[in-house]
Amino acid sequence: MNKRSMRAFAFGIFLTASVIGAGYYDQGGQQNSMTVDAAKSQLEKAGYVILSESEFNHLKGKINIEEKEHPSPTNSVQETTKR
Repeated sequence: MNKRSMRAFAFGIFLTASVIGAGYYDQGGQQNSMTVDAAKSQLEKAGYVILSESEFNHLKGKINIEEKEHPSPTNSVQETTKR
């Protein structure tokens, strides 16, 4: 390769990287354009249930209480094998 073709090759790589970089940064601002309410609405339409953190912790506490009152047979087997 002579000097001229090497420069043309380097310029091509530089131009390609610039175009890809511009496209990458241009799309970055559009990804976070969804609001919280819009996200909740979209998830509910898809069949998901949305809980606040306090509701989740309340249900988690109920499950822990029920597991302590009525342990399942698989839990007791796992506890004996851990010893």
